[in-house]
Amino acid sequence: FFQAEDGIRDQPRSRGLGDVQKRQGKGKLQKMFEKFRNIRMHQLKVQKELDVMEKVDRSSKEFRDLLRTKFIETARKYYGVPYAKKFHKPGSELRKSKLFLDCCGLIRQIVYDLRKDFGFVLQRYNQAYQHDMLPVKLKFEEMKPGDLIFYSGTYLDKRCIRQKHDLVHVEIYIGCLLYTSPSPR
Repeated sequence: FFQAEDGIRDQPRSRGLGDVQKRQGKGKLQKMFEKFRNIRMHQLKVQKELDVMEKVDRSSKEFRDLLRTKFIETARKYYGVPYAKKFHKPGSELRKSKLFLDCCGLIRQIVYDLRKDFGFVLQRYNQAYQHDMLPVKLKFEEMKPGDLIFYSGTYLDKRCIRQKHDLVHVEIYIGCLLYTSPSPR
């Protein structure tokens, strides 16, 4: 609404997209469309890759073992990637990082990198979502490198939101390393 000399009048009705272009400027609308187009083209490319890979037999032991190896190798690429920007001091090298991965973000990124092999991508949800996608529970003795370990816990800070299944962390099992304890002196 705006005030006029003869009283209050309604704002003139929009004439559609043309008005939006006039208000935002032609360049901004084109940039928004280009961004939308790039995202959509990427989504279509990923879907096409996944459609081609549907024909791969993922049930063979050889394929699964190879995928476990690729999963761990891909995870190692991300060693040293900072957890979250907010945990690093302004101006520090880690805060300047272009990529930050929390625990479930790391798993999601690895699966995305190997999407052709997996035949799917994980959605942007937390470790509870990832847990629900993996219905198999294993005993520690049954675990193989590449399996995921989910941790549950209760937040003591009441401001923290309780997670589904009380899951608070996810890790990749890479195998047992045997250490001997030092001999007493």
